[in-house]
Amino acid sequence: MEHQTLFSDSHHAHLNEQEIREQISFYEQRLLQIDDLTDSACEKLLVRAYRELLQQRQELLDELLVRRRCAGLPS
Repeated sequence: MEHQTLFSDSHHAHLNEQEIREQISFYEQRLLQIDDLTDSACEKLLVRAYRELLQQRQELLDELLVRRRCAGLPS
């Protein structure tokens, strides 16, 4: 089964490194704020979604940095 994401790859294509880092920071901060307060099913779903989005953005940033290194650009 193919892994479904909340956004398509074409959505990520226009993101630059700074935007990705800002999104990573946002998701990390939100998880710190709500992770310990997860009582309801809705909050648990939100935490799971934020964790998935955080992982996607971290993978996207890693891919961007690898491409930059392969192109000989500074990271």
